[in-house]
Amino acid sequence: MSASSASSLGTDVLAPGTELIVDRLAYRHHGIYLGEGLVVHYAGRIRHPHGLIETVPLRSFVGKRRIHVGRRPAESLHGEVIVRRARSRLGERRYAVFSNNCEHFCSWCQVGESRSKQVDRLLLRIRAVKCAVWRFLPRRCGSGLKRGFRLVLSSKSIAAKCLPRFSAAGPTVPTVWESRAFYEGGR
Repeated sequence: MSASSASSLGTDVLAPGTELIVDRLAYRHHGIYLGEGLVVHYAGRIRHPHGLIETVPLRSFVGKRRIHVGRRPAESLHGEVIVRRARSRLGERRYAVFSNNCEHFCSWCQVGESRSKQVDRLLLRIRAVKCAVWRFLPRRCGSGLKRGFRLVLSSKSIAAKCLPRFSAAGPTVPTVWESRAFYEGGR
């Protein structure tokens, strides 16, 4: 992934369907280059209460930040498919930080799978902290912190639905039953 500023990045080097990434304060913002100086991205809740997939000029997407070029389409036909997928969701307003954010959107456009490495890494860190804290709690902690952890990590919570497990294919989302078995199975 190469980095450059908006002014030094010529649109002639960007193929339609290329993933563009901009560093923001605490995260990386992702978009898909459509061609002709336009980017489609999932604008978050700061400007739109439920998010919005919209098309913006490249300069607006980048601002004064450095831009990284992510995945590029393997061939022009693949780029056309990516652009078609991205345009098919224009106007969508179902933004969710942990399950439907700008990175999920770009991943879906490019490879057909909604994934976010940023969310996966964050949830792994949360799991590590949870496991570290869990070890220090007494086994028979019936009404305190353990009950709170079970409530927070119940099947209805975001954490239980999104908490990744490891397999040969990498982190995946556990089923409700797997989540319950893990958290109710002890330490």
